[in-house]
Amino acid sequence: MSKNFAKGIVWDLSDLYRSVDDPAIEADLGKAEGLAAEFEKKYRPCFEENHAAPLPLAQILRDYKEIITRLTKPGVFAHLSFAAKTDDPVLGAFLQKTQHRITAVSCRLFFFEVAWNRLDEKSVRSLLADPGVSGDRHYHEKLRVSAPHTLAEGEEKIMAMKSLTSAQAFSRLFDETINQHGPGRSPPVA
Repeated sequence: MSKNFAKGIVWDLSDLYRSVDDPAIEADLGKAEGLAAEFEKKYRPCFEENHAAPLPLAQILRDYKEIITRLTKPGVFAHLSFAAKTDDPVLGAFLQKTQHRITAVSCRLFFFEVAWNRLDEKSVRSLLADPGVSGDRHYHEKLRVSAPHTLAEGEEKIMAMKSLTSAQAFSRLFDETINQHGPGRSPPVA
């Protein structure tokens, strides 16, 4: 016999946002989009082959962190809202819209992620020793784990955009299907 241990439990996501219509979501995503555009404009030239000045990598890492942090909150809220009620089409649409916007912002940052993964280990160790970024050492080291598998920037963008209609879409479909036909529910008659 199956028991529903979560019956009556409702997640309180109000520490993140009030609802999917909360204007703060748009403000956070809009701010992340603006910061990503500035980041790309300011730092892309630093990674071009003919750039001779030393890279301000500690500042680049701090600016990158700010963008990623701004993207995390709306992304987490969208996923948790949808996970709490996978049969709600409004939440499904909200999740999809949020994923699209996060992917668009992420695509603007790929030039840095590709360049970061191409840096030699000695340079990375030196940078991560900087007190201004050492608190995020684990995150930046983890980002480099994928270095041997990192493609060129264009290919990374294609993979990110493709994930919206492949892996992420399949995962959402699976969640919706399981919710509709899970334990205690009758499967549809063909």
